[in-house]
Amino acid sequence: MQVLESRLNQNSRNSSKPPSTDFFVKGKPNPKSLRKKSEKNPGGQEGHPGTTLKMVDNPD
Repeated sequence: MQVLESRLNQNSRNSSKPPSTDFFVKGKPNPKSLRKKSEKNPGGQEGHPGTTLKMVDNPD
């Protein structure tokens, strides 16, 4: 009986079985970030004029 139970408890993590043979095994949940959300908005300084490349008549 113990042999059968030990076979049922095997999965791809604790044996040489491929992951495709695992039954609905839940993995570890993804860790949540401990950082707090910033109150600042993303982007540059207020009122700062942005710069972009100018169009040229004859590009290389």
